[in-house]
Amino acid sequence: MAKNDRQYGQALWKMCAEDPLFFINTFVYTYDPRKSTCPVVPFITYPFQDIAILELINAIGDHDLLAEKSRDMGATWCFLYGITWFFLFKNMQTFLAVSRKEDLVDKTQDPDCLFWKIDFMIENLPWFIKPPRTRNKLHMFNENNGSTIDGSSTTGDVGRGGRRTAVFLDEFASVEEGHAVLKATRDMTTCRLFNSTPKGTNNAFYDMTQTDILKLRFHWTEHPEKSAGLYTSGDDDQLEIIDSEYWRFKKKSDFDFIRDGNLRSPWYDLQCSRAAHPMEIAQELDIDYLGSAFQFFDPGIIDGCIKKDSRPAFHIGELSFDESLEPTEFISFM
Repeated sequence: MAKNDRQYGQALWKMCAEDPLFFINTFVYTYDPRKSTCPVVPFITYPFQDIAILELINAIGDHDLLAEKSRDMGATWCFLYGITWFFLFKNMQTFLAVSRKEDLVDKTQDPDCLFWKIDFMIENLPWFIKPPRTRNKLHMFNENNGSTIDGSSTTGDVGRGGRRTAVFLDEFASVEEGHAVLKATRDMTTCRLFNSTPKGTNNAFYDMTQTDILKLRFHWTEHPEKSAGLYTSGDDDQLEIIDSEYWRFKKKSDFDFIRDGNLRSPWYDLQCSRAAHPMEIAQELDIDYLGSAFQFFDPGIIDGCIKKDSRPAFHIGELSFDESLEPTEFISFM
């Protein structure tokens, strides 16, 4: 109807401008090369993505927001959809998209970079939404409303001296100069959007998680396809089925349940079997900051040994030492 009726197209534009979820679920496409027969598909949001997108819209121009995530949850796309919605429908907005390397921000014909995703989204919009744009390296300009999106790599002085509606910092846990970036961006915008999987605790992203910043959590258990068949086990190794509907027509005896007390599913178990080291699962799926840094002994094995073989301490306290570092006294705490 919009193709043949300009007024109808204008009405749809207004609906998109008022409701970002209507805009995304009706007109936005995503790209997934793993779907070899049809890699270009409509982006239909899951409930956890709806919540995240609306929180993002509320944050832009107002306050910082952090997303800690499992991989392959659509978090980066959700952030870019929110930024692009402002770019398309709000006047005189200015955004900065940042990643650890410039090629991850804008590289010609590279679907992994941020600007390629934004270009892909806009190019697949219908005529009554797609605006005329000026597009240069690390820059795009909406000629209808004056809004801009720029890109940069995460040097310590990124964006210093400028002013932005929001700054998007993708995979921030991998940024080596993270604390310098925090200083450089704090005064340039009221809204910094942090997005990352964990990468240990010795980085600026982890430090931000320890503040009062508003947090989103994209955990794999929120994804209906990944959490299908969700189960866990108790301290006595008793199996607890959470997604009973999935197992309703399947023989539980044919499945090798792993009873480690964690939330698991058939999809999760498959990913664990494909991983070379438990650190991969801690980093990519579990949002486990301690486990995502390499440890010589697996934390899960250590916890199991403690439960199985340890006994309560006879005494708890500390030793006092003299100047030659010889112990002189044991001070008991109990």
